[in-house]
Amino acid sequence: MQRFSIFGTRGSMPVWGRQYQKYGGMTTCYSLETAEGLLLVDAGSGISNVTTELINGNKGLPITILFTHFHLDHVMGLPFFDLLYDKDTHITLVGDSSRDDDWRAALAGIMEKPYWPVPLQDAGATIEFKDLPTDTNQMEIYGVPVSWTSINHPQGCLSYRLKTKHGDVVLATDVERGDQESDKRFVEFAKDTDVLIHDAQYTTEEYASHKGWGHATWKDAAEVALEANAKKLLLTHHSPLRTDDEIDALSKKASGIFPNTEGAAEGTVLFS
Repeated sequence: MQRFSIFGTRGSMPVWGRQYQKYGGMTTCYSLETAEGLLLVDAGSGISNVTTELINGNKGLPITILFTHFHLDHVMGLPFFDLLYDKDTHITLVGDSSRDDDWRAALAGIMEKPYWPVPLQDAGATIEFKDLPTDTNQMEIYGVPVSWTSINHPQGCLSYRLKTKHGDVVLATDVERGDQESDKRFVEFAKDTDVLIHDAQYTTEEYASHKGWGHATWKDAAEVALEANAKKLLLTHHSPLRTDDEIDALSKKASGIFPNTEGAAEGTVLFS
């Protein structure tokens, strides 16, 4: 059993209201549930809904959270993850040791006073910190081959590729095009993937005043999907200003370049 679910696709900050019902207002969180454990990518606000969707209410699985990076919208949900407070749960937090900062301290810091009353290590679950290997860019987690590559985003970011029984999924939640070496490396990394989940925070018009902010346009995402020969494209990291109707419109524009394009929507189960 492998089930891939989407729990948060919004960028920068959570939003709420009737105009956000289709795609959701939670920030980045994706999950792959297997018989051996629960693999999460990022701990945005969407992580707060993960356990309500576990198959058969199974809350005894070990959990691994892979972090793309540690900007607030990708970690803000961690204090609200209920299994963090379950003494019978083992959670492994995985980050990139090549970063300039101390990612362990940064992650623990969001749960220190005065921000949160319960320190991370005192929450209840058994917490383990783990660096990604430095001698390889791949490993197996709960029977799933996982690989990664760096992508262009301020303060560093990773893209992950999950090789599931139902096909490959590449996640590039925060990435800006324009660095030739990085662009070429990522297209090669995403080559022939079944699903590409790609940053599309900006319109082409908006990007003109946001160059260097680390995010892509819908057009960038569609062109990458085409270059990488992906089978399906899901636009993600939706701007907090973007309504459902506007995401529909951007998805339609992107499909003019890469036909099999949709907006990534909170609550979607890609396969199970």
